[in-house]
Amino acid sequence: SRRRGGDESTEPPDREQRPVTEPVALARLDACLTRAEEVARITVKDEDLIVLRHAALLLEASPGLEAASANPLLSRGWTARRIGRRVDELLEDRDRPRDEAGARLFLFRAGSAWPIVVAFETWRASKRERRAWERLLEPLAKLARRQGRAIFDPPPLLRGDEIAHRLGIEPGPELGRVVDRLRRLQITGRLRTAQAARDWLAGRYGDLPPPQVRE
Repeated sequence: SRRRGGDESTEPPDREQRPVTEPVALARLDACLTRAEEVARITVKDEDLIVLRHAALLLEASPGLEAASANPLLSRGWTARRIGRRVDELLEDRDRPRDEAGARLFLFRAGSAWPIVVAFETWRASKRERRAWERLLEPLAKLARRQGRAIFDPPPLLRGDEIAHRLGIEPGPELGRVVDRLRRLQITGRLRTAQAARDWLAGRYGDLPPPQVRE
């Protein structure tokens, strides 16, 4: 068994409503996690395992992904808010990356928790999709180790005030959308330098011809 120490309980929201498939779901989760540990060469800490188990039990007890959240745990005081936030993040819907750009974006959104995100997505997928997720483990692990900081926490190519000045806009939602778009292009490797970012801004929002950047 993979049960480990810790102060957090992995009981589902209501014991009397516990699904009969819970042992099967946890056994499958353990198998997916073991696979991730073997292929990606990662070690899952106690808190990560707690988050994984909470998310798996909540999803099993819910009629659909939209209904699954950490609210039942938080409202009953069964888990810390920090754990609840991580559970909700893990329950977010994600697309399977299909190329390196998608893999880089997947890793950026998952952050340092990417190993348990991949393990959980492997568990959550259908049988046919699960094999596809398992094939992603090694490439994702290699990409994360090779370019970790450049993916997880890259320095911005342009400061927000420079972007606002070039576009003639004030700080606010519009600027935030442009900053997010630039960050996405940077993460996926489509923009690599400050000058490339300036050219992209000029081509998209100014009078210059658009640069050769695929979106």
